[in-house]
Amino acid sequence: MMPIVERHARSRMAHLLNMPLYLMLQDGAACSRLDLMRRRTLYVGLSDGARIDVFRRYNEGQVSNEQVVAFSEISEDKWEDLQSELRKNLMEVGPRRETAQFEVVCLVDDFTGSGSSLIRWEKGQWKGKIAKFYKANKHRLGAELATDCLLHIHHYLASQQAKSQIERDLQAFGLSWIYV
Repeated sequence: MMPIVERHARSRMAHLLNMPLYLMLQDGAACSRLDLMRRRTLYVGLSDGARIDVFRRYNEGQVSNEQVVAFSEISEDKWEDLQSELRKNLMEVGPRRETAQFEVVCLVDDFTGSGSSLIRWEKGQWKGKIAKFYKANKHRLGAELATDCLLHIHHYLASQQAKSQIERDLQAFGLSWIYV
């Protein structure tokens, strides 16, 4: 999963800095901003099958413990810890005053066959793991989450039908998203 997340991070940063992707890694300021975005990324497991513990251990040194949450229902205390550790890490990086907000949230799950457990329109309202995560955390935009926070969704395995359904439903749901 990490190579996919990294590729999207570099592409997003090149787009934000209005520079060609192939030049981005040669630019010191762009690399610094990319490192900052990497630290301001939160990885959230959507189920026990996401194996987020294995992900964290496999990416030791690239992802800190304070960037990984095992389940999508995050307590107030956990949010405070996440933001406190992010603030502490940002202070260690240097004198610039970056806001202690996550700018990317990567929702990780193991498998989707139909896509309906992730997001679906049912009885006049949005249901599923994304809708639930969004509803529980939309008040955090501008606080723990950057107002332009990107939601990145990753499944280790998905059917083509699920991918198409999720893309359609996410477009209707109206969030900025990346689904791979």
